[in-house]
Amino acid sequence: MKKIFLFCLLIAFVFAFSSCSEAAQNDSKPEEGVINVDNGSLDKDLSTMEAGDELSFRIGSLGTLNLSGVTIDSLFSVEFEANAAKGSSRGMSNTGVSQVKDNGPYILIPQADGELSFNGSDVGASLDDGIVKLKKIGNDLRIGKNYVEYDVPPTGIDYMKEGYPEYQWPTYQNYIHIDFNSPEWSAFKNKKVVIMQNAFNTAQIHENHGGTYEDRFGLLENGKVTYGGEIRGLYDLSEKETLNLYTFLRLQRYEGSSEVFRTYFLIPEDVSEEPSDIIGYPHVFKITPLDSTKRCEIRISAIPKGYFEELVSDILQGRPRYTGSGEKENGKNVGKPIWIKDISINAEDNNKMDVVLTFTKGVKEEFILNSYWRNYADPDTVFGKISIGAGDDGWGIDEIDCKNSDIHNVSLGGSNPIFHSIQFSIPEGESYTLTINSTSNNVRLLTYTNRGQGSDGIHESKTINLESNESGHVTLYTMGQEATLSYQLTKN
Repeated sequence: MKKIFLFCLLIAFVFAFSSCSEAAQNDSKPEEGVINVDNGSLDKDLSTMEAGDELSFRIGSLGTLNLSGVTIDSLFSVEFEANAAKGSSRGMSNTGVSQVKDNGPYILIPQADGELSFNGSDVGASLDDGIVKLKKIGNDLRIGKNYVEYDVPPTGIDYMKEGYPEYQWPTYQNYIHIDFNSPEWSAFKNKKVVIMQNAFNTAQIHENHGGTYEDRFGLLENGKVTYGGEIRGLYDLSEKETLNLYTFLRLQRYEGSSEVFRTYFLIPEDVSEEPSDIIGYPHVFKITPLDSTKRCEIRISAIPKGYFEELVSDILQGRPRYTGSGEKENGKNVGKPIWIKDISINAEDNNKMDVVLTFTKGVKEEFILNSYWRNYADPDTVFGKISIGAGDDGWGIDEIDCKNSDIHNVSLGGSNPIFHSIQFSIPEGESYTLTINSTSNNVRLLTYTNRGQGSDGIHESKTINLESNESGHVTLYTMGQEATLSYQLTKN
């Protein structure tokens, strides 16, 4: 019995050792399609890669990739995909790589000789190694009258809520080469333009859609990428024959069967005291304040009621920024929120509306303002008339005292104004909920805060969460019909 026991023990030991050896061998096998660099050095020529091609490298923080073929005629992105915490270098120590956004991909800055090196820590690798994916940028692009576009299929799920790491979210990166001597782009040669991007629904029948996305674009030259400053403002194309533009789009959630993403080149339109038609979309308006001692007002009149909500909401989100014509830098944000000063029914047509927008403080220098449209509309559609004016400081707006949780009752329409604006400023370290109730189905709202903007209807009840240091206003309105509502601010 003792011999049998010893024999069984020996067999078990041999089996265990064999299994461990096999497991160790399996662990040491490189992942399929992954090139091992670890903390060593590797030379790689990228010149034969096609748009959409990818390479994966296992690399440590000290590992180095020595690349060739990184020239201006193409562009490559790099993203670190380890589960370990990303490093904090963000490529700042290496001018050959640039991070597009926090926790986002890096791009390799084209070099005149095509030679570029980076190590793992430059693209976020910590002491623990992980997978770095290198991709030649390019999705299918179509050229329109003043834009390039590509299709954006619905995501199907909310990637953030489902717990996916950000590098696994649907991501689109494009490298756009513009030749101003070509027939498609010659109209922009030697002009001053504004570059803007937005998602667009091409369906001629209105669809329910929406989502959450983040986008960026940058100007590429040999050894340099520009994300802000002059390219965000009024960009001068004088003496430029070509332009190379990098665009980035990453989706958390997106819906809609006819969605495209467009990068526009637009020549700004001067706005004066004389009203001019807003025809088609999108637009960039160039505005010079009339009187530096008064508030600059943007007046939009004769807006068809069916377009009012989207038009005003999109202008509130228009990112006003200086053109550099005065002391302010070109592309610098105006930094003052746009407020709704007045909403009224158009005096000549009850089916149209007027709105007056103004700034919280004086804006004295020339600025530009984006105005885009999310849904399809005939290019010849007249959305209203735009002009500018100069106004006084005061207008009707109620500021909510955070210490006051009373219920406020409001009547709109009839003998009352058709809108009511609420101003708020949330103290640091606190959060509140604004609850709006109405038995009238025709109450709408426009929200503008330092954290975001939006528009919606009030279907019996609407709650808006307001976070620490959030400030702004909510404007409640009706398109002429009488309506009653109440609102209350409560501390969470």
